[in-house]
Amino acid sequence: MRIGLDIDNVVTNFDKKILEEFYKEDKKKRNKGIVNPEGNWIKNMFDWSNDEIENFFNDNMQEFAKVLEPREDAKNYMDKLLDDGHGLYLISHRAYPHYTEPYKITEN
Repeated sequence: MRIGLDIDNVVTNFDKKILEEFYKEDKKKRNKGIVNPEGNWIKNMFDWSNDEIENFFNDNMQEFAKVLEPREDAKNYMDKLLDDGHGLYLISHRAYPHYTEPYKITEN
C-alpha cells in the first residue's frame, strides 16, 4: 500500500514550533500572549494584524521548517510501515511566499 504522510503536524509537531515562535515574537510586539484561546488556529489566538502574521510567516517559516524534529515515535511507526512493505510518501503544502525554496526545504 502507498501511504502519504503530511510532514507538518503528522510527522512533526509543526504547531508546537509555531506557537513557541509566536510567543517569542509577541513578547517583542505587545507582550499580551494569547488573547483568543478559542481561535481555530494559532494565528487567530493572538491580536496581530493580518499583515503582521503574513510578514512573520514570510520572514520565518523557511527557518522553522529546517529545525522541525519528528514527533515522538514517528520514526518507529514509519520504519514499521516500511518493514511491512508499504511505500511512504511525504506530503507538504510548502509554497512561496512563506518558503523561497519549498522543494529543497521539504526534501532536506
